Amino acid sequence: MKLHWDFEGRISRKEYLFGFVFLVLVYTGSSLLFVLLFSLPTGNPAATMGFFVIVFKALFIWPNFCLQTKRFHDLNLSGWWCLVNVIPYIGPFITLFTLGLLKGEQGENRFGVTPLSDRPIADRAYQHQY
Repeated sequence: MKLHWDFEGRISRKEYLFGFVFLVLVYTGSSLLFVLLFSLPTGNPAATMGFFVIVFKALFIWPNFCLQTKRFHDLNLSGWWCLVNVIPYIGPFITLFTLGLLKGEQGENRFGVTPLSDRPIADRAYQHQY
């Protein structure tokens, strides 16, 4: 659970892609559930559903940025690189390409030990002393 809720440490490409796919699946499943729930009652379900979808999307921004920040840390880059996502149309694709395909820095860097070690994620996240 620590993988999705804090900005400390580093994660590998594999951990990032699994976390990203998990978030996409949960978001898609939850969105479908919202559509089913709000399309049943009569009246104007679009306005109510729109509000909940906006709130729900906001809840997924935090864990997504946590994953991205940790992956940028593995590339020895600041978490501020997540702002690339706000570039219209191409920003999210650049981020996904960079985080999903580029190999992380070997060994320890300023953000912690390598995520390819055999230690659990929770131990690696707080190993590095600032």
